[in-house]
Amino acid sequence: MHHIISDGWSMGILRRELSSLYNAFALGQPNPLPELPVQYADYAYWQRQRLQSGVLDEQLRYWKHQLRGPVPAAELPADRPRPPVQTHKGARQSLEVSGELTQSLKALSRREGVSLFMTLLAALKTLLFRLTDQVDISVGTPVAGRTRSETEGLIGLFLNNLVLRTDLSGQPTFLDLLHRVRQVTLGAYDHQDIPFEMLLTELQPERDLSRTPFFQVYVNMLPADTASLALQGLGVSRIPHEGVHSNFDLTAYVSDKGSKIRIGFVYNADLFSRPSVEAMLKYYQNLLMQVAADPEQAIHDIHLLSAEDRQWLASQSCTVQPANSFAEFGACKVESTIVQRFESQAKLHETRIAVKTDGYHWTYDQLNRRANQVARAILVKTSEGKEHVGLLLAHDAPMLAAMLGTLKAGKSYVPLDPSHPQKRLVHILEDAQARVVLGDS
Repeated sequence: MHHIISDGWSMGILRRELSSLYNAFALGQPNPLPELPVQYADYAYWQRQRLQSGVLDEQLRYWKHQLRGPVPAAELPADRPRPPVQTHKGARQSLEVSGELTQSLKALSRREGVSLFMTLLAALKTLLFRLTDQVDISVGTPVAGRTRSETEGLIGLFLNNLVLRTDLSGQPTFLDLLHRVRQVTLGAYDHQDIPFEMLLTELQPERDLSRTPFFQVYVNMLPADTASLALQGLGVSRIPHEGVHSNFDLTAYVSDKGSKIRIGFVYNADLFSRPSVEAMLKYYQNLLMQVAADPEQAIHDIHLLSAEDRQWLASQSCTVQPANSFAEFGACKVESTIVQRFESQAKLHETRIAVKTDGYHWTYDQLNRRANQVARAILVKTSEGKEHVGLLLAHDAPMLAAMLGTLKAGKSYVPLDPSHPQKRLVHILEDAQARVVLGDS
């Protein structure tokens, strides 16, 4: 059923009531369901009255403060360029956490006075931090929205989306981050009555057709109540849905089965490949194992690779840099230079944007060509023995081309600030025994 008339909670109600009605009628019994005290129209009226009365103004102030300034997009390394308009072609991968690890995570949650959801969310944000190097991370999550007891038995859309924005700066330990996540999550729950659509209207975030506003990663802790149809004299089986719809770049579904936790990643198949998401799931599992064993370690020090994988890589005398795509997981690569790595990416993604500033919009191919021009100029204008090159440019795209070009020429660069006094620049050059070959032009 479409979300305009239903949500996950409603589906549980539908299964229970359909079972009760079918079984009663099959035995010739009357309708066993009690009359509903209210209808969905009553809920809609209450919500409209609260929004118009100003009762929720304090909640709106909270969200304006929480989402002040630009909310950075999660820049997960993808396998393919992001389409200019967001697509919803999805796929799914999942894994089951062992019973031992599940109990360790639950014990950690009890000790720290947090829910299992908060622990798993803190671990997910740690994963996002390690993969993106971003310290301002926002994740979306649903809330049931049934804050009045009369609504608990109604079928309809009560669900609301919350933005959980967390600051990961300052090199926190996992416990530090867990407490930050707890504070943010409880704050969001206390201010959950503001509809997400109203936030979009009030805050007017910069819109991008290629991604959703405020968050691109979503986490959903599925309710324990998974009532199934139990029909008198009939066997019931679930028909799996062939297509998978992905509203976000990545959605993490978590199911607490009691003795074990099941984690599913639904992802945008136009951005990520299956091996990439399989690797991402494995990173997440490895991370959960480490924080369960030692939650006081800094999130910077947590390994994404398992101990066995790290040992194998060490035995192969090679390195892995899984920053460009998750699919590189487990691949043994020969150590290469920065220039070689850049040229490899430029060859793979010629038309993809490499650098974008107010005055420049360069693809990888364009940046590579300009860097080659710089390298040729340096080789022409410098003599043997001159290993250092001074780069007198503003902090902009040409500076990147100059840095890459210097490295391509086999030289090292000395960045110079055009705002420094001339005498100061001369002293820097003399100390570095360098020669300036480039200017702002």
